[in-house]
Amino acid sequence: MTARRELALRVLASVLASAEATRAVSAQARTATAPVEDLRSLASTRSQFTFGHLRGARELSDGRVLVSDERERAILVVSADGTTRRSLGRRGDGPGEYRNPGDAFAMGGDSTVFVDADDGRWYLLDGTSFVGLPAPWRAVQPIARNATRGIGRRGDALILNGAATTKTGGRTSPVGWVGDADTLFAIVVRASGAHDTLTGLSGHPSGSVMVHARLNGTFGMRKIRNPLISYDQAVMFVDGSVAVARSNPYRVSYIRVDGTRSEGPIVEAKGREVSSEVRARAAAGYLRNDDGTSVFGPKDFPRWPQTVPAFTSSALCAGYDGRLYVSRTRIHPTDELFIDVFDASGVRLRSLRLPMGARLLGASTRHLLIALSNDEEDEVLVRVSTSFANR
Repeated sequence: MTARRELALRVLASVLASAEATRAVSAQARTATAPVEDLRSLASTRSQFTFGHLRGARELSDGRVLVSDERERAILVVSADGTTRRSLGRRGDGPGEYRNPGDAFAMGGDSTVFVDADDGRWYLLDGTSFVGLPAPWRAVQPIARNATRGIGRRGDALILNGAATTKTGGRTSPVGWVGDADTLFAIVVRASGAHDTLTGLSGHPSGSVMVHARLNGTFGMRKIRNPLISYDQAVMFVDGSVAVARSNPYRVSYIRVDGTRSEGPIVEAKGREVSSEVRARAAAGYLRNDDGTSVFGPKDFPRWPQTVPAFTSSALCAGYDGRLYVSRTRIHPTDELFIDVFDASGVRLRSLRLPMGARLLGASTRHLLIALSNDEEDEVLVRVSTSFANR
């Protein structure tokens, strides 16, 4: 190789490296300067009645919304204008019956799967009618159960499986709740019967403790966990692709159906310090008496993290629009809610600012479906237009 050619190759390599570095910095800059959309006062449709505690929601093509209410233990359909509602199915173990419907997953068309919070059964609805599960789905259902983190239109399910290492002996064993795990695995249970481990995830367990406390005048033992616990999370979209949100540092990656992967830039390297004021406010919001006073104090909880995590448990929502919505950590339930919106390359497009007491239930191609608590701690269903995404 001549000296001139070698010099030319070195220059070309330098230019390519510089271009790659520029693209990386540019992506990081786009993330760091993502706009904040204030949705606290945008026009919205609210239900004219209250719910107990909404768990899942899914908007149908005609504008009606299916919801599951944890307090009523029911699946309901709400009219497009929010003025009427009616129950679907009934309590029981037969066809069209359920025990405690929880999370809702939008499938193709107007098909929806609700996962029972008690026994993990799947309930498939076509519009507002209960229909039987296809045979391949019936094989996946008992494996996925309450670990379900999304269902693709082909019946594949994403589950999180966790293991913890014992303090003595160093052995690992399964855990009942993923937040107690040292290590997590995102596993796709295929309708074909195959199981694919997509990626390992990090757990950040602080454990649980039993505390003798008084709730509304009655003493008893209660198991509590730290309210600022965080762990890596994953969710499946209707097309079968999977988004992974890592907490330390905070960033999002995508795993597509064909196996290709993309990783977005770091959104946040480190959160703010967990000060004594933060601990006190987080403890005050964990569980409250009917008069509003807190049941537990900061010293009742197991180990506090040094910094506030970017998100806590159940933070991810796979939008039917293909975007990932990540609900950021709130120190107290009455704090305003901020939601980060990511595209399929893992880049944060914007942050959404929602009012106090808001929770994101789902995202269709037209609306965000929000549960908004009132002074009586009941909830109303709010639909907010996603027209901001086109600006």
